[in-house]
Amino acid sequence: MKKSVALVIAAVFFASIVIVGFFGMRVVSYISEIRLTNPEIRASTDGSRYMIFDYRDGLTIPFTFDVLPENATERNSVEVRIVSQSDEGVAEFISGNLIVYKPGSFTVRAMSTDGRNVVAGCDVYIRSA
Repeated sequence: MKKSVALVIAAVFFASIVIVGFFGMRVVSYISEIRLTNPEIRASTDGSRYMIFDYRDGLTIPFTFDVLPENATERNSVEVRIVSQSDEGVAEFISGNLIVYKPGSFTVRAMSTDGRNVVAGCDVYIRSA
């Protein structure tokens, strides 16, 4: 190997060590699971999850979940959406809560937006009072 090539390789190696040392190396940990934590959630025999409530004016249901692993780099990259409703306007998701406007049913899902497509969800049934 020529002396000039060896010097270039050494310089690039040294520069990469200096750059990583100066800027730091970011370790990315992706979301691997979203676990629903609302105590009202039940499991059916087929493994699907659901909640049942009796309708009343002002019914608000907390929709809580944990993002795993706990050291996930983008813990806040989760979007919650109501993906289907038995009737238009049964409920909506606002600031961590499901706001219910009338009896019916809907499916709510928490989905990672970090490109990993991790999803957790449940069906919600609101019975007439």
